[in-house]
Amino acid sequence: MNINTYFCNMKKLFYILLLPWGLFTSCKNGQITDNLNFIDYLVNDDKYDSAYSAILEIDTMKIINSDDRAHYYLLRTQLNYLTGNPDTTNSLDNIVIPYYHDNDMKDKLADAYYYKAYQELTEKKIENAVRYYKQAESLIAQSSNIRLKFKIAESLSYINEISGNYHLQLAYSRKALAFAEVRNNKEWIADTYYRIATAFSNLGEVDSINYYVGKTLPLIGEVKEEYLPTFLASIGFL
Repeated sequence: MNINTYFCNMKKLFYILLLPWGLFTSCKNGQITDNLNFIDYLVNDDKYDSAYSAILEIDTMKIINSDDRAHYYLLRTQLNYLTGNPDTTNSLDNIVIPYYHDNDMKDKLADAYYYKAYQELTEKKIENAVRYYKQAESLIAQSSNIRLKFKIAESLSYINEISGNYHLQLAYSRKALAFAEVRNNKEWIADTYYRIATAFSNLGEVDSINYYVGKTLPLIGEVKEEYLPTFLASIGFL
């Protein structure tokens, strides 16, 4: 092992342990791919601020292959939305969706459609959002990607609520709960109990509202601190 390879590996290890942003682009030969995969890991671990800081360190001029380019812009779009930053790249339509569609990469394409749906929803284009969410749902029907299945079911629950389709809201809330239970993710379970209670509230079924609010309360401690005030206020309205 030469000295450059040794320091490259040590920097990667140091980044994993302490997340120093300045080291992230220093290694060559496939480092971009490794960096993107690590950012993906941070996103899946809900470390959005760390992931966003890390992706800002990537020099797009050094992205030399199409797979890395599509992955970069998918992650950049995700992180813009997840951290509340404006997405001005228009990369979903121009780069990400065409690449994953042409290469039949179903999970990645479904993720791209999920964020395209979210983009349409923020612009109040409800029918378009539903279409993209349903395309994403269909693409991953046979996938083992429980996190993405949960996100899509949760979003379809919400969009059916604002559209007044309360029975579908309930159905998708229960589907999201099933995925949350597969992962045994307590925060997801708390969220879906609340969503189910909300659906029953919209349907006017008081006993069911009380039952699911009662199931939600013991899990309050699993909700992230920054979301807790809104979560508690929402439960109070039921």
